[in-house]
Amino acid sequence: MSLSKVTRRGVLAGMAGGGAAVVLAACGQAAMTDEPQTEMAEKPAAEEMPAEPETVLLNVICYTDAQGNDYQTTIDGYRDEVGTEIDLSIDITAWAEYWPKLKTSAAAGTPFDVMIMNGPNIMFHAANEILYDLSPYVSADNIDMLETFPGYLVNVYTLFGKVWGLPNFHATIGMYYNVEHLEQAGLSEPELGWTFDDWLDMSQKLTMRQGDTAERWGTYVGAWGQTEGYNYILANGGEILNAEKTEFLFGDAAGLGALNFIHDLIHRHGVAPDRQAASDAGGKRDMFHNGLLSFRASGPWEFGFLTPLEGFNWGVQALPMGTRQANVVHGSSLSVGDSVATPDHSWTFIKYATTSDTGENSTAQYTMPASWKGSRNWAANSSHSEEANIFLQSMDWGYDYPQSYSTLEWNSAIPAELNKAIDNEVTMDEAVATAVAIGNKILEEEQVELRRLGVIS
Repeated sequence: MSLSKVTRRGVLAGMAGGGAAVVLAACGQAAMTDEPQTEMAEKPAAEEMPAEPETVLLNVICYTDAQGNDYQTTIDGYRDEVGTEIDLSIDITAWAEYWPKLKTSAAAGTPFDVMIMNGPNIMFHAANEILYDLSPYVSADNIDMLETFPGYLVNVYTLFGKVWGLPNFHATIGMYYNVEHLEQAGLSEPELGWTFDDWLDMSQKLTMRQGDTAERWGTYVGAWGQTEGYNYILANGGEILNAEKTEFLFGDAAGLGALNFIHDLIHRHGVAPDRQAASDAGGKRDMFHNGLLSFRASGPWEFGFLTPLEGFNWGVQALPMGTRQANVVHGSSLSVGDSVATPDHSWTFIKYATTSDTGENSTAQYTMPASWKGSRNWAANSSHSEEANIFLQSMDWGYDYPQSYSTLEWNSAIPAELNKAIDNEVTMDEAVATAVAIGNKILEEEQVELRRLGVIS
Protein backbone atom coordinates (compact mmCIF):
# COMPACT_ATOMS: atom_id res chain seq x y z
CA MET A 1 0.00 0.00 0.00
CA SER A 2 1.26 3.43 -0.88
CA LEU A 3 0.40 6.51 1.12
CA SER A 4 1.87 8.90 -1.46
CA LYS A 5 -1.52 9.87 -2.78
CA VAL A 6 -0.52 13.09 -4.48
CA THR A 7 2.44 11.47 -6.24
CA ARG A 8 0.40 8.44 -7.28
CA ARG A 9 -2.27 10.54 -8.88
CA GLY A 10 0.27 12.88 -10.47
CA VAL A 11 -1.62 15.91 -9.20
CA LEU A 12 1.33 18.25 -9.15
CA ALA A 13 3.18 16.84 -12.14
CA GLY A 14 0.05 16.69 -14.26
CA MET A 15 -1.39 20.14 -13.60
CA ALA A 16 -1.80 22.11 -16.78
CA GLY A 17 -3.69 25.07 -18.22
CA GLY A 18 -6.29 26.77 -16.07
CA GLY A 19 -5.98 24.40 -13.11
CA ALA A 20 -2.28 25.10 -12.73
CA ALA A 21 -2.78 28.82 -13.16
CA VAL A 22 -5.33 28.93 -10.36
CA VAL A 23 -3.02 27.19 -7.89
CA LEU A 24 0.07 29.16 -8.90
CA ALA A 25 -1.77 32.45 -8.74
CA ALA A 26 -3.09 31.54 -5.32
CA CYS A 27 0.47 30.92 -4.20
CA GLY A 28 1.64 34.29 -5.51
CA GLN A 29 3.58 32.84 -8.46
CA ALA A 30 3.24 33.47 -12.21
CA ALA A 31 2.36 30.62 -14.55
CA MET A 32 5.22 30.41 -17.06
CA THR A 33 5.62 28.34 -20.24
CA ASP A 34 8.38 27.93 -22.81
CA GLU A 35 6.12 28.96 -25.66
CA PRO A 36 6.57 32.41 -27.25
CA GLN A 37 3.71 34.85 -26.91
CA THR A 38 1.50 35.11 -30.00
CA GLU A 39 -0.09 38.23 -31.38
CA MET A 40 -3.59 39.03 -30.21
CA ALA A 41 -6.35 37.69 -32.42
CA GLU A 42 -8.44 40.07 -34.52
CA LYS A 43 -11.38 39.98 -32.10
CA PRO A 44 -11.11 42.68 -29.46
CA ALA A 45 -9.86 41.36 -26.14
CA ALA A 46 -12.95 42.75 -24.43
CA GLU A 47 -15.09 40.31 -26.37
CA GLU A 48 -12.90 37.37 -25.37
CA MET A 49 -13.09 37.75 -21.61
CA PRO A 50 -12.61 34.30 -20.07
CA ALA A 51 -15.46 32.89 -18.05
CA GLU A 52 -15.30 33.40 -14.31
CA PRO A 53 -13.88 30.28 -12.61
CA GLU A 54 -16.50 28.09 -11.02
CA THR A 55 -16.69 28.31 -7.27
CA VAL A 56 -15.42 25.17 -5.55
CA LEU A 57 -17.26 24.31 -2.36
CA LEU A 58 -15.02 22.80 0.29
CA ASN A 59 -16.74 20.73 2.95
CA VAL A 60 -15.00 21.58 6.21
CA ILE A 61 -15.49 19.89 9.56
CA CYS A 62 -14.34 21.11 12.97
CA TYR A 63 -15.28 20.57 16.58
CA THR A 64 -15.33 24.09 18.10
CA ASP A 65 -17.30 27.22 17.34
CA ALA A 66 -14.12 29.26 17.74
CA GLN A 67 -12.40 27.42 14.90
CA GLY A 68 -15.54 27.58 12.78
CA ASN A 69 -15.58 31.35 13.17
CA ASP A 70 -11.89 31.47 12.32
CA TYR A 71 -12.54 29.53 9.13
CA GLN A 72 -15.09 32.11 8.05
CA THR A 73 -12.65 34.94 8.75
CA THR A 74 -10.08 33.10 6.68
CA ILE A 75 -12.35 32.42 3.73
CA ASP A 76 -13.49 36.06 3.70
CA GLY A 77 -9.83 37.11 3.62
CA TYR A 78 -9.04 34.56 0.94
CA ARG A 79 -11.81 35.78 -1.33
CA ASP A 80 -10.74 39.40 -0.85
CA GLU A 81 -7.01 38.83 -1.26
CA VAL A 82 -6.62 35.83 -3.56
CA GLY A 83 -9.73 34.92 -5.51
CA THR A 84 -13.34 33.86 -5.44
CA GLU A 85 -13.01 30.26 -6.55
CA ILE A 86 -13.34 28.76 -3.05
CA ASP A 87 -16.30 28.75 -0.70
CA LEU A 88 -16.90 26.76 2.48
CA SER A 89 -19.57 24.61 3.99
CA ILE A 90 -18.67 24.39 7.68
CA ASP A 91 -19.82 21.47 9.82
CA ILE A 92 -19.30 22.10 13.55
CA THR A 93 -19.68 18.69 15.17
CA ALA A 94 -19.72 17.78 18.85
CA TRP A 95 -16.48 16.20 20.08
CA ALA A 96 -17.98 12.78 20.83
CA GLU A 97 -19.41 12.52 17.32
CA TYR A 98 -16.51 14.13 15.46
CA TRP A 99 -14.04 11.24 15.11
CA PRO A 100 -16.64 8.58 14.20
CA LYS A 101 -17.97 10.99 11.58
CA LEU A 102 -14.54 11.27 9.93
CA LYS A 103 -14.20 7.49 9.71
CA THR A 104 -17.75 7.03 8.42
CA SER A 105 -17.39 9.68 5.72
CA ALA A 106 -14.07 8.21 4.56
CA ALA A 107 -15.52 4.68 4.43
CA ALA A 108 -18.46 5.99 2.38
CA GLY A 109 -16.12 7.59 -0.16
CA THR A 110 -17.21 11.12 0.78
CA PRO A 111 -14.29 12.44 2.82
CA PHE A 112 -14.23 16.00 4.09
CA ASP A 113 -12.14 18.39 2.02
CA VAL A 114 -10.65 20.01 5.13
CA MET A 115 -10.70 18.71 8.68
CA ILE A 116 -9.17 19.32 12.09
CA MET A 117 -6.69 16.71 13.26
CA ASN A 118 -5.13 16.41 16.71
CA GLY A 119 -2.15 14.57 18.16
CA PRO A 120 -3.88 11.49 19.59
CA ASN A 121 -5.67 10.74 16.30
CA ILE A 122 -3.30 11.77 13.52
CA MET A 123 -1.32 8.53 13.12
CA PHE A 124 -4.40 6.32 12.99
CA HIS A 125 -6.01 8.48 10.30
CA ALA A 126 -2.80 8.74 8.26
CA ALA A 127 -2.07 5.01 8.38
CA ASN A 128 -5.64 4.10 7.39
CA GLU A 129 -5.68 6.31 4.27
CA ILE A 130 -8.20 8.76 5.69
CA LEU A 131 -5.80 11.67 5.04
CA TYR A 132 -4.07 13.06 1.96
CA ASP A 133 -0.28 13.23 1.86
CA LEU A 134 0.57 16.95 1.61
CA SER A 135 4.33 16.52 1.23
CA PRO A 136 4.48 17.27 -2.51
CA TYR A 137 2.55 20.50 -2.00
CA VAL A 138 4.87 21.55 0.82
CA SER A 139 7.85 20.92 -1.43
CA ALA A 140 6.35 22.59 -4.50
CA ASP A 141 5.53 25.75 -2.54
CA ASN A 142 8.90 25.75 -0.78
CA ILE A 143 7.42 25.88 2.71
CA ASP A 144 10.17 25.57 5.32
CA MET A 145 8.14 23.76 7.96
CA LEU A 146 10.58 24.35 10.82
CA GLU A 147 10.99 28.03 9.96
CA THR A 148 7.22 28.44 9.86
CA PHE A 149 6.07 26.22 12.73
CA PRO A 150 7.66 25.00 15.98
CA GLY A 151 9.36 21.63 15.70
CA TYR A 152 7.10 20.10 18.35
CA LEU A 153 4.11 20.58 16.02
CA VAL A 154 5.93 19.62 12.83
CA ASN A 155 6.97 16.34 14.48
CA VAL A 156 3.42 15.43 15.47
CA TYR A 157 2.00 15.94 11.97
CA THR A 158 4.94 14.51 9.99
CA LEU A 159 4.70 10.72 10.09
CA PHE A 160 6.11 7.95 7.90
CA GLY A 161 8.19 10.66 6.23
CA LYS A 162 5.11 12.52 4.99
CA VAL A 163 3.25 15.69 6.02
CA TRP A 164 -0.38 15.05 6.96
CA GLY A 165 -1.45 18.50 8.10
CA LEU A 166 -0.40 22.12 8.52
CA PRO A 167 -0.59 23.15 12.20
CA ASN A 168 -3.22 25.81 12.86
CA PHE A 169 -3.60 26.23 16.64
CA HIS A 170 -1.62 25.20 19.72
CA ALA A 171 -1.20 25.88 23.42
CA THR A 172 1.80 25.85 25.72
CA ILE A 173 1.33 25.33 29.46
CA GLY A 174 1.98 27.67 32.39
CA MET A 175 1.31 27.82 36.12
CA TYR A 176 -1.57 30.10 37.16
CA TYR A 177 -1.59 31.55 40.66
CA ASN A 178 -3.81 33.56 42.98
CA VAL A 179 -2.02 36.87 43.58
CA GLU A 180 -3.91 37.67 46.78
CA HIS A 181 -2.98 34.31 48.31
CA LEU A 182 0.70 35.04 47.68
CA GLU A 183 0.41 38.51 49.18
CA GLN A 184 -1.34 37.17 52.28
CA ALA A 185 1.45 34.62 52.75
CA GLY A 186 4.14 37.27 52.26
CA LEU A 187 5.39 35.59 49.08
CA SER A 188 6.64 37.19 45.89
CA GLU A 189 5.18 36.02 42.62
CA PRO A 190 7.20 33.17 41.08
CA GLU A 191 9.89 34.15 38.60
CA LEU A 192 11.09 32.39 35.48
CA GLY A 193 13.44 29.58 36.48
CA TRP A 194 11.68 28.75 39.75
CA THR A 195 12.23 25.14 40.75
CA PHE A 196 10.35 22.14 42.10
CA ASP A 197 11.75 23.01 45.54
CA ASP A 198 10.43 26.59 45.20
CA TRP A 199 7.06 25.22 44.16
CA LEU A 200 6.93 22.92 47.18
CA ASP A 201 8.07 25.63 49.59
CA MET A 202 5.51 28.13 48.33
CA SER A 203 2.74 25.51 48.29
CA GLN A 204 3.47 24.64 51.93
CA LYS A 205 3.17 28.29 52.93
CA LEU A 206 -0.02 28.73 50.91
CA THR A 207 -1.83 25.66 52.26
CA MET A 208 -4.21 26.50 55.13
CA ARG A 209 -5.69 23.98 57.53
CA GLN A 210 -8.20 23.96 60.34
CA GLY A 211 -7.14 20.92 62.31
CA ASP A 212 -6.99 18.03 59.85
CA THR A 213 -9.20 19.81 57.34
CA ALA A 214 -7.62 21.75 54.48
CA GLU A 215 -9.36 25.07 53.94
CA ARG A 216 -7.03 25.96 51.08
CA TRP A 217 -4.60 23.88 49.05
CA GLY A 218 -1.31 25.22 47.83
CA THR A 219 -1.37 23.45 44.47
CA TYR A 220 -2.96 20.79 42.33
CA VAL A 221 -1.15 17.90 40.59
CA GLY A 222 -1.98 14.91 38.45
CA ALA A 223 0.20 12.05 37.25
CA TRP A 224 -0.57 12.17 33.52
CA GLY A 225 -1.58 14.47 30.69
CA GLN A 226 -0.56 17.66 28.91
CA THR A 227 -1.30 20.02 31.79
CA GLU A 228 0.06 17.73 34.49
CA GLY A 229 2.40 14.73 34.65
CA TYR A 230 3.90 14.97 31.18
CA ASN A 231 5.47 18.30 32.06
CA TYR A 232 7.02 17.25 35.35
CA ILE A 233 8.49 14.07 33.88
CA LEU A 234 10.19 16.13 31.17
CA ALA A 235 11.18 18.97 33.51
CA ASN A 236 12.92 16.42 35.72
CA GLY A 237 15.01 15.25 32.77
CA GLY A 238 12.85 12.26 31.86
CA GLU A 239 11.11 11.20 28.67
CA ILE A 240 7.67 9.81 28.05
CA LEU A 241 8.00 7.89 24.79
CA ASN A 242 11.00 7.10 22.61
CA ALA A 243 11.35 8.68 19.17
CA GLU A 244 10.51 5.41 17.40
CA LYS A 245 7.26 5.13 19.39
CA THR A 246 8.15 1.61 20.45
CA GLU A 247 8.89 2.04 24.17
CA PHE A 248 7.69 4.11 27.12
CA LEU A 249 10.51 5.72 29.08
CA PHE A 250 8.76 7.40 32.03
CA GLY A 251 9.73 4.45 34.23
CA ASP A 252 13.40 5.49 34.08
CA ALA A 253 14.94 7.17 37.13
CA ALA A 254 14.13 10.76 36.10
CA GLY A 255 10.51 10.01 35.20
CA LEU A 256 9.96 7.89 38.29
CA GLY A 257 11.46 10.65 40.44
CA ALA A 258 9.02 13.20 39.02
CA LEU A 259 6.03 10.93 39.57
CA ASN A 260 7.09 10.23 43.16
CA PHE A 261 7.44 13.99 43.69
CA ILE A 262 3.85 14.41 42.49
CA HIS A 263 2.73 11.65 44.86
CA ASP A 264 4.59 13.30 47.74
CA LEU A 265 2.95 16.68 47.14
CA ILE A 266 -0.35 14.97 47.89
CA HIS A 267 0.45 12.31 50.48
CA ARG A 268 3.70 13.33 52.18
CA HIS A 269 3.59 17.11 52.16
CA GLY A 270 -0.19 17.50 52.11
CA VAL A 271 -0.15 20.58 49.86
CA ALA A 272 -2.31 19.15 47.04
CA PRO A 273 -5.72 17.48 47.20
CA ASP A 274 -6.13 13.84 46.33
CA ARG A 275 -8.53 12.98 43.53
CA GLN A 276 -11.52 12.51 45.82
CA ALA A 277 -11.00 15.81 47.63
CA ALA A 278 -10.63 17.66 44.33
CA SER A 279 -13.76 16.03 42.94
CA ASP A 280 -15.76 16.87 46.08
CA ALA A 281 -14.71 20.51 45.71
CA GLY A 282 -15.83 20.70 42.08
CA GLY A 283 -12.53 20.10 40.31
CA LYS A 284 -9.38 22.15 39.96
CA ARG A 285 -10.91 24.97 37.88
CA ASP A 286 -13.71 25.62 40.37
CA MET A 287 -11.30 25.27 43.28
CA PHE A 288 -9.03 27.91 41.78
CA HIS A 289 -11.91 30.26 41.01
CA ASN A 290 -13.40 29.82 44.49
CA GLY A 291 -10.15 30.52 46.34
CA LEU A 292 -9.64 26.92 47.47
CA LEU A 293 -6.45 26.52 45.43
CA SER A 294 -3.42 28.79 44.95
CA PHE A 295 -1.53 27.15 42.03
CA ARG A 296 -2.83 25.24 39.03
CA ALA A 297 -1.27 24.45 35.65
CA SER A 298 -3.16 25.12 32.43
CA GLY A 299 -2.98 26.73 29.00
CA PRO A 300 -3.98 30.12 27.57
CA TRP A 301 -7.56 28.95 27.17
CA GLU A 302 -7.95 29.76 30.88
CA PHE A 303 -7.97 33.46 29.98
CA GLY A 304 -11.53 32.92 28.77
CA PHE A 305 -12.61 31.49 32.13
CA LEU A 306 -10.74 33.97 34.32
CA THR A 307 -11.47 37.22 32.51
CA PRO A 308 -15.18 37.34 33.51
CA LEU A 309 -14.39 36.88 37.23
CA GLU A 310 -14.71 40.32 38.79
CA GLY A 311 -12.21 41.13 41.52
CA PHE A 312 -10.17 37.98 40.96
CA ASN A 313 -6.46 38.87 40.84
CA TRP A 314 -4.48 36.20 39.04
CA GLY A 315 -1.15 35.77 37.32
CA VAL A 316 0.74 33.10 35.39
CA GLN A 317 4.36 32.00 35.13
CA ALA A 318 6.22 29.32 33.21
CA LEU A 319 6.08 25.92 34.87
CA PRO A 320 8.62 25.16 37.61
CA MET A 321 11.71 23.27 36.52
CA GLY A 322 13.55 20.25 37.85
CA THR A 323 16.74 19.84 35.84
CA ARG A 324 15.42 21.77 32.84
CA GLN A 325 12.63 24.05 31.66
CA ALA A 326 9.95 22.07 29.83
CA ASN A 327 6.32 21.91 28.85
CA VAL A 328 4.49 19.49 26.59
CA VAL A 329 2.65 21.25 23.80
CA HIS A 330 -0.41 20.07 21.97
CA GLY A 331 -1.87 21.64 18.84
CA SER A 332 -4.25 20.87 16.02
CA SER A 333 -3.71 20.84 12.28
CA LEU A 334 -5.72 21.42 9.14
CA SER A 335 -5.68 18.26 7.06
CA VAL A 336 -7.21 17.10 3.79
CA GLY A 337 -9.37 14.03 3.31
CA ASP A 338 -8.00 11.24 1.14
CA SER A 339 -9.54 10.97 -2.36
CA VAL A 340 -11.15 14.40 -2.25
CA ALA A 341 -12.22 15.77 -5.63
CA THR A 342 -10.26 19.03 -5.45
CA PRO A 343 -7.11 18.53 -3.36
CA ASP A 344 -5.43 21.56 -4.96
CA HIS A 345 -8.15 23.83 -3.58
CA SER A 346 -8.04 22.19 -0.16
CA TRP A 347 -4.28 22.74 -0.04
CA THR A 348 -4.58 26.36 -1.22
CA PHE A 349 -7.09 27.06 1.52
CA ILE A 350 -5.22 25.44 4.41
CA LYS A 351 -1.96 27.05 3.32
CA TYR A 352 -3.68 30.44 3.36
CA ALA A 353 -5.39 29.67 6.67
CA THR A 354 -2.10 28.88 8.42
CA THR A 355 0.62 30.97 6.75
CA SER A 356 -0.99 34.12 5.31
CA ASP A 357 -1.13 37.44 7.19
CA THR A 358 -4.84 36.81 7.78
CA GLY A 359 -4.23 33.26 8.96
CA GLU A 360 -1.47 34.41 11.29
CA ASN A 361 -3.74 37.02 12.91
CA SER A 362 -6.19 34.55 14.35
CA THR A 363 -9.51 35.63 15.80
CA ALA A 364 -9.26 32.84 18.39
CA GLN A 365 -8.67 35.02 21.43
CA TYR A 366 -7.58 32.34 23.85
CA THR A 367 -5.74 29.90 21.60
CA MET A 368 -2.39 30.55 19.93
CA PRO A 369 -1.99 30.30 16.16
CA ALA A 370 0.46 27.53 15.37
CA SER A 371 3.09 29.47 13.44
CA TRP A 372 5.92 31.37 15.09
CA LYS A 373 4.71 34.61 13.53
CA GLY A 374 1.08 33.94 14.39
CA SER A 375 1.94 33.29 18.04
CA ARG A 376 3.86 36.56 18.25
CA ASN A 377 0.88 38.38 16.75
CA TRP A 378 -1.46 36.68 19.20
CA ALA A 379 0.61 37.73 22.24
CA ALA A 380 1.01 41.30 20.99
CA ASN A 381 -2.72 41.68 20.39
CA SER A 382 -3.92 39.87 23.52
CA SER A 383 -5.94 41.76 26.11
CA HIS A 384 -3.69 39.93 28.62
CA SER A 385 -0.42 40.73 26.88
CA GLU A 386 1.87 40.21 29.89
CA GLU A 387 0.39 36.80 30.63
CA ALA A 388 0.23 35.89 26.94
CA ASN A 389 3.95 36.50 26.64
CA ILE A 390 4.56 33.79 29.24
CA PHE A 391 2.94 31.29 26.90
CA LEU A 392 4.78 32.75 23.92
CA GLN A 393 8.12 32.42 25.74
CA SER A 394 7.26 28.84 26.72
CA MET A 395 7.39 27.88 23.05
CA ASP A 396 11.18 27.95 23.39
CA TRP A 397 11.11 24.95 25.71
CA GLY A 398 8.19 23.08 24.20
CA TYR A 399 8.28 19.30 23.73
CA ASP A 400 6.32 17.06 21.37
CA TYR A 401 2.95 15.82 22.51
CA PRO A 402 3.43 12.04 22.96
CA GLN A 403 1.43 10.08 20.42
CA SER A 404 1.40 6.87 18.42
CA TYR A 405 -1.07 4.78 16.42
CA SER A 406 -2.87 3.61 19.58
CA THR A 407 -2.70 6.82 21.63
CA LEU A 408 -6.32 6.63 22.71
CA GLU A 409 -5.81 3.13 24.08
CA TRP A 410 -2.67 3.72 26.12
CA ASN A 411 -3.79 7.20 27.12
CA SER A 412 -6.58 5.49 29.00
CA ALA A 413 -4.73 2.43 30.31
CA ILE A 414 -1.62 4.18 31.66
CA PRO A 415 -3.30 6.84 33.87
CA ALA A 416 -5.65 4.17 35.20
CA GLU A 417 -2.60 2.45 36.69
CA LEU A 418 -0.84 5.64 37.82
CA ASN A 419 -3.99 6.82 39.59
CA LYS A 420 -3.84 3.73 41.79
CA ALA A 421 -0.72 5.27 43.30
CA ILE A 422 -2.28 8.73 43.42
CA ASP A 423 -5.12 7.11 45.37
CA ASN A 424 -2.52 5.40 47.63
CA GLU A 425 -3.64 1.90 46.69
CA VAL A 426 -0.12 0.91 45.58
CA THR A 427 3.27 2.60 45.64
CA MET A 428 4.18 4.85 42.73
CA ASP A 429 7.07 2.53 41.86
CA GLU A 430 4.64 -0.38 41.53
CA ALA A 431 2.12 1.67 39.54
CA VAL A 432 4.76 2.94 37.12
CA ALA A 433 6.20 -0.53 36.51
CA THR A 434 2.72 -1.87 35.68
CA ALA A 435 1.83 1.15 33.55
CA VAL A 436 5.03 0.91 31.51
CA ALA A 437 4.49 -2.80 30.90
CA ILE A 438 0.90 -2.25 29.76
CA GLY A 439 1.91 0.67 27.56
CA ASN A 440 4.76 -1.25 25.94
CA LYS A 441 2.45 -4.17 25.19
CA ILE A 442 0.10 -1.81 23.35
CA LEU A 443 3.03 -0.35 21.40
CA GLU A 444 4.19 -3.87 20.48
CA GLU A 445 0.74 -4.72 19.13
CA GLU A 446 0.48 -1.50 17.15
CA GLN A 447 3.80 -2.23 15.42
CA VAL A 448 2.25 -5.43 14.12
CA GLU A 449 -0.76 -3.47 12.86
CA LEU A 450 1.40 -0.82 11.19
CA ARG A 451 3.32 -3.53 9.36
CA ARG A 452 0.05 -5.10 8.26
CA LEU A 453 -1.05 -1.73 6.90
CA GLY A 454 2.24 -1.44 5.05
CA VAL A 455 3.31 1.91 6.49
CA ILE A 456 6.39 0.50 8.22
CA SER A 457 8.62 -2.40 7.21
